[in-house]
Amino acid sequence: MNALSTSVVNVLAGVIADVERDGSIRALLLRGEGRMFSCGGDIEEMVAAGDALSTLVDDELRVAESMIPQFASLPFPVVCAVQGAVAGGGLGLALVF
Repeated sequence: MNALSTSVVNVLAGVIADVERDGSIRALLLRGEGRMFSCGGDIEEMVAAGDALSTLVDDELRVAESMIPQFASLPFPVVCAVQGAVAGGGLGLALVF
């Protein structure tokens, strides 16, 4: 359901960096795979973090917060195609656009 795990957030940040460097891109479409855009944070990852949950969340938020100005400064349109449900951090990501 497109949970925003640490790996997903980091991959998305890397994609944004790649897109910024590629001068041939004229538009960006962000969409989820499957029946919903995003269920928000990865609950299984959060449970597995145990006592390190606050560190996990802080690290993910730090990366996510850096992505917002990157998305906003792209020199081309960014379209967020939201299908189905969206919750938590996925909603925040969708609302950036």
